[in-house]
Amino acid sequence: MKTTIKAALAVFAFTCTSAWAQDPGMMAAQQATQQAMQASQQATQQALQDMQTAQQANQQAMMQANNTAQWNSGWNPALFAGSRVLSLSVGPGNVKAGTKVRIDLSPDRNAQIYFTTDGWTPTTASTRYTGPIKIDSSMNLQAIAVGSGLPHALLIRANYTVNGVTTQPVQEAALTTNGVLAAGTPIRLATGSVVSSATAHAGDNAAILLDEDLKIGDTVVAPKGTPVDAVLTLAVPAKSGAAGQLAFAVHSLTVRGQTISLTGSEALEGGVAKDAVIKPGMALTAKVAKETDLNR
Repeated sequence: MKTTIKAALAVFAFTCTSAWAQDPGMMAAQQATQQAMQASQQATQQALQDMQTAQQANQQAMMQANNTAQWNSGWNPALFAGSRVLSLSVGPGNVKAGTKVRIDLSPDRNAQIYFTTDGWTPTTASTRYTGPIKIDSSMNLQAIAVGSGLPHALLIRANYTVNGVTTQPVQEAALTTNGVLAAGTPIRLATGSVVSSATAHAGDNAAILLDEDLKIGDTVVAPKGTPVDAVLTLAVPAKSGAAGQLAFAVHSLTVRGQTISLTGSEALEGGVAKDAVIKPGMALTAKVAKETDLNR
């Protein structure tokens, strides 16, 4: 009896299932329900993606605006590249003589840091940072961090004033020799005109002048202001979100018909979306490339 009832129920279930499966209306309703559920899921996923994209764009815009404001103020306390942060331990402004400033790149402490204090943008040829920098006079401190994994050298800068007065280093009035310039002899130079990354081109002559009299004994053989052969090696105009860049190399100075080969270079980077502008009177130092006898 039980076997007969089970068989009858099985036949009934099979008949109902077959009838349902063959009913076009029920099949269409099921398909419509599935399509609606899929469409709802896709809409939800798209909404989440749009929200994430908007959040990322907002974060990038806030970071860019923050960096731009910091550059425009002449002080960038932390310039970001991924998770790395280049920072200074002392903010810009008036400080006491003897104040020490530390430069830190967190979390990557393996990168190399180079700095300048004369207004020029540092390069890997600049002074390498090995410990706190002591501020004895007013300066414009700029530093870069260079290392593997950094898409672009991180740059930071700050102006420090001691006692509210910019102190210029004491310089000798002239470079006096016996007529023989040894290799490595430093020669003071200065920029002679305005150069902007907006209009300059690599290969243009750079207006660089001798910034001291060059003497043999008591005789001036090259007066201050004598032109120096120098050429722009980089000139990149500013773009949206990118700073303008300038760089030049010093080649030689001609004295008494003789060419004194020189080595020296400087670079300058503007703020975010700002052109780099070299102004007249910016000081720099070149060195004699090889021994030169001016007595001949």
